Amino acid sequence: MDLSGLFPWFVVIGGLLLAVYTLSIIKNEGKSFKEECYFVSICGLTFPIPDWWDMKKIDDQTLQFSRTDTRYAWRAKYQYMIHSDKTPLLTLLEQYQDKTKIHFDDDVIIETKSEHLIKDKVLAQKFTEVIRVEGKGTKDIIDRVYVDLYLLRFKEETNYFFFESVSSVLNGFVEGPFFEESIFEMSEETKLALDDDQELNED
Repeated sequence: MDLSGLFPWFVVIGGLLLAVYTLSIIKNEGKSFKEECYFVSICGLTFPIPDWWDMKKIDDQTLQFSRTDTRYAWRAKYQYMIHSDKTPLLTLLEQYQDKTKIHFDDDVIIETKSEHLIKDKVLAQKFTEVIRVEGKGTKDIIDRVYVDLYLLRFKEETNYFFFESVSSVLNGFVEGPFFEESIFEMSEETKLALDDDQELNED
């Protein structure tokens, strides 16, 4: 029996099964993020991280996240960038585009007010320079990507925080809201530790 004519159908069915499997994994993640997240700290800031993100520590200033359960292309990076001078964040953003060869679409969202990006208002006010870029773009002229970037700098510092989520357009809509929530819920590491101590004393 010649099965060669059935091969395309096997490919289609396999793709559908993989899609169903992926959807079954992510369908309840929005409800469980805050209940099942874990916390990571980098250079004085603490972030809630979805428990389905796999973390890799690159160095003391860099954490990288990906997903190994769904096998789709997405990654996030949380970095504290050591910089010798106070180059404007807009210039650093332009340098990022040159390096990655990512060009944003004209309708990307650009936010420069920290109080709109961070829940902790006291912490938000400590960032005197903020840029967030969210939306679609093109990499290497042909590849469509979804990018979510944060560049934040404390007052009188030359160093800055850089948070990046890059994926295909479809996967960006899946993981993007959790990345945004993670940044929105950031706190100062010392403040979180103090709150934990207070809870222990109350018990």
